[in-house]
Amino acid sequence: MLIKHSVIYFLGKLTPAIVSIVGVSIYTRLVNPDDYGLFSLITVITGLVNILFFQWIRSSFIRFYNDRENINSFIGSIIKSHIITLLLLGIPTIITAFVLYFISLNVWYVFIGYILITLLSIFEMLIVYFRTILKPTVVANVSVIKSLTVVIVSTILIYYGGGVTGLLLGSIFGLFLGILFFGRRLGSKIVGLSIISNKTTQKGLLKYGLPITLSFALSVALQNIDKIMISFILGLEENGNYTVGFDLIHNLIYMIMMSLSLASFPLILKIIKTDGEEAGKRQFKYYSKLLLFISIPACFGLATILNEFTGIIIGEEFSVSNNLMNLIILASLFHGLKSYYFDLTLQISAKTKYFFYPVLTAVILNVILNIYMLNKYGIEGAALATTISFFVAMLISAYYSIKNYRVPFPWWDFLKVVTSSTIMYLFIINITFENSLLALVSKVLAGCFVYILLSFIMNSLNIRELVMNKIAKR
Repeated sequence: MLIKHSVIYFLGKLTPAIVSIVGVSIYTRLVNPDDYGLFSLITVITGLVNILFFQWIRSSFIRFYNDRENINSFIGSIIKSHIITLLLLGIPTIITAFVLYFISLNVWYVFIGYILITLLSIFEMLIVYFRTILKPTVVANVSVIKSLTVVIVSTILIYYGGGVTGLLLGSIFGLFLGILFFGRRLGSKIVGLSIISNKTTQKGLLKYGLPITLSFALSVALQNIDKIMISFILGLEENGNYTVGFDLIHNLIYMIMMSLSLASFPLILKIIKTDGEEAGKRQFKYYSKLLLFISIPACFGLATILNEFTGIIIGEEFSVSNNLMNLIILASLFHGLKSYYFDLTLQISAKTKYFFYPVLTAVILNVILNIYMLNKYGIEGAALATTISFFVAMLISAYYSIKNYRVPFPWWDFLKVVTSSTIMYLFIINITFENSLLALVSKVLAGCFVYILLSFIMNSLNIRELVMNKIAKR
């Protein structure tokens, strides 16, 4: 079931990722780096606020849904918590708008940001619900519809001069349509929903979810603090150059690792509930091997196609170097391993209080490093600071993970995957064609073939045994 659900989530994430890449290719040819930098800054802030105010609800829901005694009271507590949080968020929104108005700054982005946060929080809550009840196809289909809508609407709006507002309104329209499609799948269940809550349940949700929220918020800050500092120190144009490279690479790698996590986490929790702790650990071991088997060669492969990839996707107005992109690849891998391996063990063992320390340390380190490196090395300095910070956060999270969950890291599988990925890299790095698209396709196909062949020879993930068993049965 893990592989089946992982494939569904992967396809559900791959298609939006491809659509987003197409979107970036269009946006970078219709807007300048200044506008893209401002759009990035707004989305970073709204994303951070969404995590800070609503992540505790989502994390608690997926963790305790299978343990609830009274489903109506549990769902009611979730809905009521969400509504109250939205209302409380309106207070700082109004205050911020008044402050900006009196200092003669544009308040339009504040209100559009509140709408974006509202829709984003509802959309992500619905994703969590369908993940929890093991309906990956629904999540995948709606994610594709939402991504297509965002790109199509945003493209139309910025083509006719919408600029930053056009990009934001495109995001809003896509989220709204996604919520409508989720609502259709809920159908009659919506009618039966109530906000009858239980105070004890709400306190339990807050106790479990608050450390995760703080950690997630700090993690998003860690992921985006460089963008904020670039905007204020080097300007929006440089932030536009940095963001377009960071978002492309980080989202691709994170999409791959997230797809596996989306499928595995609720499944592991369900196995623990039905079959016990040891069965859950066996499932986690298999998940960890699959995570390494897919994510590491993806990073090596991306490093070999940077020239072709950036040349085809990113517009000529934007300046992105290979050194910058390689650092982002490394940072994304460290971030993914921390989030979807080590942090996952802490969530499974309900030791969420340890989420806070690794990220707080890394945020402080990132700020200090950026202050020095931005002025000396520019946006490549920001990428180096982020890479170091993610690595430190991963090491600290690994320490708490080993201490609390005690599942051995699959070092032998890790070594086989790295060896196969390195040989694949050395083989395809020398493939060259004058046509960038032909070179890109050739490298991707050759890389997949070589890696699968090497994995069969080394029996990574027991592939050779699985294939031979299939042949024997036939």
